[in-house]
Order: sequence, then C-alpha cells, then structure tokens
Amino acid sequence: MKIVVACDGSQASSKALHLVSNLAWKKKDFLLLHAAPCFAARKIQDADIVELNSDIAVHAEKLLDEARNIVGSDTSSCKTKSFSGDPVKGIIEASRGAKLLVMGTRGLNPTRGFALGSVADALLRHAECSILLCPPDIDTDLAKENLQILVGYDDTESSEAVCKYLANFAPDKVAGIDLVSVVQMSFYYGLAYSLTALGNWVEQRGSLEESLNSAAGELSKRLPASKICTELITDADDIAVALKDAATQHKSNILAVGSKGKGLVDTILLGSVSNKLAHLSAIPLLIVR
Repeated sequence: MKIVVACDGSQASSKALHLVSNLAWKKKDFLLLHAAPCFAARKIQDADIVELNSDIAVHAEKLLDEARNIVGSDTSSCKTKSFSGDPVKGIIEASRGAKLLVMGTRGLNPTRGFALGSVADALLRHAECSILLCPPDIDTDLAKENLQILVGYDDTESSEAVCKYLANFAPDKVAGIDLVSVVQMSFYYGLAYSLTALGNWVEQRGSLEESLNSAAGELSKRLPASKICTELITDADDIAVALKDAATQHKSNILAVGSKGKGLVDTILLGSVSNKLAHLSAIPLLIVR
C-alpha cells in the first residue's frame, strides 16, 4: 500500500508521521514528500541566492531524514523526495497511484475548527487518492492496538468504498467500527420539516436500517475480529456536527467518510460534509476516494 506523507517540519506534520506509522496497515510503502522553496538567481554571480538555495536543500534533506526516523524501519519500503515549485501540483503528481495521502493540519481555530491552510484546502478538492488529515493535538499511540473507527454511511458508492477501504487495516488491530447514518432536517421555502413527520417515514427508516445492517454484514467479512455497530441519527441540524459529536460519544480515534455523498433531495449525507468535517473534526479524518 503506497502511502504519501506531506512533511513540512511542523508539529502537525510530526503528529501525522507518528500516526500513520502507528496505524496497523497490512502493508506499508511510504513516500515522504517535502515541498521546498527555490529562489532564482538574477545573475550567475548572485552568490547569496545560490547559498540560500544550498541551505534550503540541506534543510530539506535533514527534515526528510528526521521524518524517516519517525516512520521507522517497519515498512516494506520508505522513499523520500524533495521538490520545488507549486506544492499543490507537486503533491498531487507524486500521490497519483497512491492509496493514501497523509497531511497534518495547522491547528484549531476557535470559530472554524481546523485552520487547514490553502495547500491542504486545495488538496482536499483536487487530490486523486484518499486523504488522512491529522490534527496536532492527538495521542498518536491510540491507533497502535485499539482502532475505533466511525464511518459516516449514506448508502452510496462513496460510503461503500469507505467500508471496502477499511480492509487495508490489519483485522486484529481494529477493535470496533460504528456505521452511522444521519438524516438532516429539510427545508422547504424557508420552513424546516423532519422526514420523521412524513407518512412514509416508517418505510424509509426500515430501508435505512436495512442498508446499515447489510453494510455491517459485509464489513464483518472483511474485518471479522471487529465489533461492528450501526446507528441512525434523525432530525440533525447539521450532518457534519452530528458525525463529529457521534465520534466523541463512541470514543472513536478515526472518523471516515466518502468524498461524495447523496444530493440535497436524498437528505442523508451531502457531498460537502467531508470538507466541513475537515475543519471540525478533533480526531484524524479519513476521506476515501
């Protein structure tokens, strides 16, 4: 499993490295990636610029060596790469064909949650592989032996892809998985109404629960050692907030969602939820593509 880790020397980046190395993957092939600035000399004799670029190259090599030490030797392979230029384009190019792109978040903003930054925001929109976002204030040892994963499930191909993706973890290291579907309050010309008030709600609820149970059954085949539970949350004001709160209640240490969800008329899990969770989640967020 090829895992690309974006390294910038920050505390969040260090936590991301510790987390992804501690996670119980079946197989780990790492590419540690650093985007370094490079300044163009105005003249051949511009020694200051040449010296600055040399210092940057030395710093990049040292940073990647430290990253390699964090990851350790328990991998099938571990490569490093430093590049200059547009960091978004460079990371997207390097992560093509990878199973996972890992990056740290900058930290908590009191009003918005994570202050992801322009690079992370752009990668969330344009990266072609799954992404694991790691906040700086987590205990990375929690992921070693006792993975408790909460999956935002909405009966789409995207959420089914999340369930299949979890098979990349070593089965005996995943303690439990909670499949959670959230039904949001709907609005019609400014008036809020609940699906539970509709005449066919009993039928709809039965269909949702049947879908959840079917997904749980498939997961139990891939991760037989895990305790798998389902939950249906109704009348939520905000799906992302409901999933974040559910992760806290279930004491989850990873929150996993698909990159796409159902449309507004389907009222279960909207495509924007993953982006909003990227700013809200206090635990690592896995967005599966």
